[in-house]
Amino acid sequence: MKAAPYDMFRKDLLGTPVWMEAVQDLETANFRVMEFSGPLAR
Repeated sequence: MKAAPYDMFRKDLLGTPVWMEAVQDLETANFRVMEFSGPLAR
């Protein structure tokens, strides 16, 4: 199993980082950030 080099985090209401998932490459990381940010970011 290969380690995923990019960990995805979000902040909770108090500003504490919360781990969401890990992804394999920067392109996927950028795509997932757009998905997490919702329809207003597109």
